[in-house]
Amino acid sequence: MGALYAVTLVNDDVTPLEFVIDLLVETFTLDPELAEKMTVKVHNDGRAIVASYDQKTSLAKIKEAHNRARKFGYPTTFEMIKIVE
Repeated sequence: MGALYAVTLVNDDVTPLEFVIDLLVETFTLDPELAEKMTVKVHNDGRAIVASYDQKTSLAKIKEAHNRARKFGYPTTFEMIKIVE
C-alpha cells in the first residue's frame, strides 16, 4: 500500500454552506448528512479532514473541487496532508 493523504477543507467567509455540502456530496461522495456535519465542523473549527486517498486521487479530487468552486466564483480551498507513509 502506498502513502495515504488527507484532504482538508479550509473555512472561508464567502462560500455558502449549502454549496460546500453539495461539493462534498458530489466530489467526495459523502453522505448528505455527513457532509452537513463536516461543513459545520469546518465552519466552527476552521478546517477539517473530509476524505483520504492516495496522492493521485487526492490531487484529482482537490482539483475537481477547486474548479467547481471557481466556476461559481467561490474561494473554497482544500489542502492535502500526508498522513501515512
